[in-house]
Amino acid sequence: MPKRPEWDQQNDLEILGECAVYPGHPITVGYVITKVFDSFDVAYESSTSGPPNALCANAIPGAGGCVYAALSLLKRLREGVPIEQAFTWADEVWGSTDDMKNDGRSWPGRTVAPGYYLKRYQEGQGQADRFKQKLVEHRSWWETIRPSTK
Repeated sequence: MPKRPEWDQQNDLEILGECAVYPGHPITVGYVITKVFDSFDVAYESSTSGPPNALCANAIPGAGGCVYAALSLLKRLREGVPIEQAFTWADEVWGSTDDMKNDGRSWPGRTVAPGYYLKRYQEGQGQADRFKQKLVEHRSWWETIRPSTK
């Protein structure tokens, strides 16, 4: 699996107690966002370079698309989508990332050993399952603020 820089992994260890599985399940990344930023508005606000602050923060693990998926998950929760429905969506996004749930079969010419993507999918899903309840415990982070207009 791709390794992230040591300084980057340290933040994962402080918040998660373990390193985030790359490229980042939306639930796991979403939980980290709730721990790093004071509010959804601050995380979603455009940085000086344009993308949302959460995408530009070194403290947030995950590839860009996965950070956007985490923000989308948090936005759905903020807009009142039931938690289980939002989590099902996030799990589906994770399985389709790199076609991991199908062991990357849709990627022609892949050069990794069979089972590589499936193993990463399972590890990331297991990690997200461990953080679902913790994310629910942070519901005040998204519930106390009006729905976003973005």
